[in-house]
Amino acid sequence: MGAAQTAYVGLGSNEGDRVRLIAEAVRKVENLPGVRVLALSSLFETAPIQVRGGFFINAVMAVATEMEPHRLLKDLMRTETEMGRKREGSGPDPRNIDLDLLLYGDLVIREKALVIPHPGILERRFVLEPLAEIAPNLRIPLADGTFSEPVSTLKERCREQKVAKIGRLEDFPGSSL
Repeated sequence: MGAAQTAYVGLGSNEGDRVRLIAEAVRKVENLPGVRVLALSSLFETAPIQVRGGFFINAVMAVATEMEPHRLLKDLMRTETEMGRKREGSGPDPRNIDLDLLLYGDLVIREKALVIPHPGILERRFVLEPLAEIAPNLRIPLADGTFSEPVSTLKERCREQKVAKIGRLEDFPGSSL
């Protein structure tokens, strides 16, 4: 692609040692060639939406990358597999790790294998809350070429979704980067 783009990656885990798994995923993404972590949100505990299992730990990280979005997504999915995630369809199975490419610059992509912005991003407080923490004035590109209101105000639309900030990753013993 040439010049570095800012991409946002959602992280989630609702089985196993969730905090340790998020920390491991952050390290693995940080070690991808051509990726530099710019920011990592606090960790948030959230009730699962359309997924079986216990509560999730969620976070969002901003990365600078020169990788094109399809390659970044492929590397994120490979990271999930390396960490033991099994994809047996797109069903509601619990996830030891879930890495979602949420945004990539101002791109809007609508393909079978890649949708950016990530579907449902505007209605999911477990994404908007951590995203607002690290990029409160970010505006999400919409399919019609316009942009959303800033994420700091979007999160108020889904107040009924239970999201609780539980701290920074470095606050948890054994999870430091």
